[in-house]
Amino acid sequence: MRNRRAGPNTSDTKSRPKRFDGPSGTGIGSRVPVARLRPRRRFADTVTKASERFRSTQTLQNVLVLFFFRAKVTVNFFRHMTMVTATGPLRARHVGPPRHGLFFAIMIPLPEHAQLTACFQGFQSACAFRSRPIEPDRLHVSLLSVFVGDDLPEEEIRTAIRAGDAIRFEPFALTFSSALTFRNSRSKMPFVLASQKGAEAINGLRFEIGTAHSTLSGSHSYRHTPINPHITLIWDYIAVPERPISPLTMIVQEFALVHSHIGLSRYDVLKRWPLARFKRSQGRLSLPVLCSVT
Repeated sequence: MRNRRAGPNTSDTKSRPKRFDGPSGTGIGSRVPVARLRPRRRFADTVTKASERFRSTQTLQNVLVLFFFRAKVTVNFFRHMTMVTATGPLRARHVGPPRHGLFFAIMIPLPEHAQLTACFQGFQSACAFRSRPIEPDRLHVSLLSVFVGDDLPEEEIRTAIRAGDAIRFEPFALTFSSALTFRNSRSKMPFVLASQKGAEAINGLRFEIGTAHSTLSGSHSYRHTPINPHITLIWDYIAVPERPISPLTMIVQEFALVHSHIGLSRYDVLKRWPLARFKRSQGRLSLPVLCSVT
């Protein structure tokens, strides 16, 4: 019989737990692994450590968000800085070459600029706009956009001028009686003076221009959609609910074809057409011009 005081055989060390001499010298008992001697981890300790890791992760995320936000603000600041071009100081709205737009509009005459400026200054002090207002020579009422692209073909200009030559329309009154912000998905929104009286005449002129341009260009794809006549005074982050104003009335006596340098805040008026009274009903096209093309 093997003496237990001598300890286990070498062949038994892998198959059985290691033995050790007990207090009585009988060698009864098993060697307790070191890992069992450590205190067991409680569930509360696990939750505490997990929450600490989460807080450290959230702190890192907040730092990164703050960093990228400041970087974006810095980039936007330099994008909106004044840049010097051949035509004078202009604001850059986007990076890259400017795009081009071609549209028909009613340009606001100089005598009306003083009333619009006085109206805007009242809202400027009340609403604390932060952006720069639109220059007086670019104030207009949009009628119809016929082209937007990177390059403006000469053929587009010629077709638009021929469409303007075909229009016969009488002068009409346009009254602006409210001010509000048109909400959109952009960060900046247009603050406008809106008109209800005169909207029918504006949409009639828009229909005639759209029909003439569609016929002369050969697309025949114009679908008339009525618009709400308005003058955009400023693009700003502040949204202003609709408010009534003292009515501002102007007599529309002409419309124009405008070349817009998108991103440079510059308009070039290519041609103007006066509105005159005719014996025929208002808003009729010059049929011989259109019939000779179709």
